[in-house]
Amino acid sequence: MNNRLLYSPIYVLLFIFIINGCSKDEQKIGPTNIYFQEASVAYQNGDFDKAVTYYKLYLTSNHTGDEALLQYVNLQLAKISFSKGCYDEAMIYAGRVRNSELFFRAYWQKEETFIDHTFKGLLTDKETDKINSFGYSLKNNALTIIGSCYLRKGEYENAIINFKDIDPASDGYYYLALAYGLKGDIKNERNYYELNLENGSVGMIETKEWLTNH
Repeated sequence: MNNRLLYSPIYVLLFIFIINGCSKDEQKIGPTNIYFQEASVAYQNGDFDKAVTYYKLYLTSNHTGDEALLQYVNLQLAKISFSKGCYDEAMIYAGRVRNSELFFRAYWQKEETFIDHTFKGLLTDKETDKINSFGYSLKNNALTIIGSCYLRKGEYENAIINFKDIDPASDGYYYLALAYGLKGDIKNERNYYELNLENGSVGMIETKEWLTNH
């Protein structure tokens, strides 16, 4: 599970989208951007201690106020903390993402037509694009990390609560199967493995192996 959280393709895509989505003004070289760049290079090279140092420098710096990028950094720190077994720390960083304004915007704006983003100047085109592009990915990955931390802590009900909040639900079927299995609820474990086989998006190899052997 550690490697799945650290190297999931969605994180690579998310990183590319965030960088490409920044304006030229946001890409001006300055201390804040250097911190982020150094952290990103270190992370890609597997030097997670260095990555943590620079991600934390980014958080404490006078960053640009880019909410999507800020929560991306929190998510990176959550992943690294999880991989080191620091579950309480991982939950703090992932909790920031879950509780961020971006998270709630993503939740309420499930359809682009839910609200006209130009209505009374509430949102700009740029902000709406970031919500649609990053909101669900950030939210779902934060919930996956929090739920996985609860699994490692043996708090299965709390894990299930977080996995059930993943949207679309199919993204959480595999993790729900794991949680119910560890809880000893074989009926729900099989139910979610079967749902994952039909509609899921992660853990397909493990799902097929489990269903074949049970």
